[in-house]
Amino acid sequence: MGSPVNRIKLTGLWASRALVDDPHLTFGERVKFLGGHMVFRTVLLGSDVYFWYSKVRQWLGLGGGMEDEIEAQMRTMAHGMGIELNHKLVSSFLFVCRRSTC
Repeated sequence: MGSPVNRIKLTGLWASRALVDDPHLTFGERVKFLGGHMVFRTVLLGSDVYFWYSKVRQWLGLGGGMEDEIEAQMRTMAHGMGIELNHKLVSSFLFVCRRSTC
């Protein structure tokens, strides 16, 4: 099944699809859940495209990967709240998350 992120993605897809496939839904409920499922799929597609865009930029040496950009955004957001993040703490957390199922 791949990385932990892919397992979470697959679980989300199955759960979203299960709402649409319920045989006891009325037509209106089915259309409503199908619309929500399509929005969910579109968001997942957008995140996949952004992941590969940042991965190609990283391969070409034009920037960091997606994790680096998320860390920078997290630092900016924390700074806006008056919180200073310890670089060693953030780096070790990201290292542990990459090696485990965070």
